[in-house]
Amino acid sequence: MTTSLEAELKQLDEKGHFAYQNGEMDEALALYWSRAELASEHAMRKELAESYKAIGLILHDKGDWEKSLVELEKSIDIQRSILAEQLPPDDSGPDYTLSMATSQLELANTYKNLAEVYRATSQLQDALDQLQKAQKIESQFAPNSLVLAETFFSMGNTFQEVQNFKMALDYHTQACEIRMALCPDTLACSCSASIIGLILFKMGKSESALHYLQMALNVEEKLIPDTLDLADSYSNVGEVLFKLQRYQEALTAFEGALTLKLSLDANSLNVCKTHSDVGYVLHMLGQDDAAQEQFLQAIDLEEHLIPGSKELFNSYSHLVASLNKQNKDASVWEEKMSKIRETRPDAQQ
Repeated sequence: MTTSLEAELKQLDEKGHFAYQNGEMDEALALYWSRAELASEHAMRKELAESYKAIGLILHDKGDWEKSLVELEKSIDIQRSILAEQLPPDDSGPDYTLSMATSQLELANTYKNLAEVYRATSQLQDALDQLQKAQKIESQFAPNSLVLAETFFSMGNTFQEVQNFKMALDYHTQACEIRMALCPDTLACSCSASIIGLILFKMGKSESALHYLQMALNVEEKLIPDTLDLADSYSNVGEVLFKLQRYQEALTAFEGALTLKLSLDANSLNVCKTHSDVGYVLHMLGQDDAAQEQFLQAIDLEEHLIPGSKELFNSYSHLVASLNKQNKDASVWEEKMSKIRETRPDAQQ
């Protein structure tokens, strides 16, 4: 490759990347097409594969899935062809090994890019096929790495989408183990732990779920205090504790969530749900006056935000149950329930 050709290809790459970073997708696309044409004209296959990959990623971001698949597959074909020709020399040493590993991991990354397009178009088995190709390469050339953990994480998410929770749990656990070993106090680690906890809870394994959800909560309390993500983690822990009938602990968790949500997003449906959660735990603890205050706050918001909804019906139902427990008049709320039931057959007491 001549120095001037090298410089031109590098300049097109830099300009294309800059345009992409600044959201100028059409400009970036034009620059990378120019780079691809130049690389093709001079039989520069590595640069051509890079250009097709960049074009595929831009088309992905533009939502042009079909064309994105075509360009990424072209990049993969070229990368595989180059690798097939890279037979080790008789005196191959560290430089060759490093070059081969770099090329293989670049191919694995492109498989993952292709998988994301398949996921975006709900072709989930095709996505898994690409991720498994990436995993095979990364297990050989980057074992126990954060790159491999990312692939395990993506595989876990995809298995969740196809409702295969056993396989999802397996891959998320592998991702979490690597992240715990390499970067224990990071949001990536807490994300893995949280997902594992939610899957275990869905599978009915509440004690194990609590372990992982508490692990995620502990990290988030350090890294992202005063956030809605932390509030959601408190709610997740509260739900598991409630399922385990550890009501006082559940109340503490739900109240932590409510405090954050009221300070950050006071007039949202998310707050309604947490008011109801706190209220229901108080009801189970026999503190019905306090429970009714929470149910009424949820109802006040829901009547404004989602009138006639199933969620509002459920809040009325919780309030009626608490009032009946104290032998108080609940007729007003029962009438409101009846009106919703007339228009919502799915609403059940």
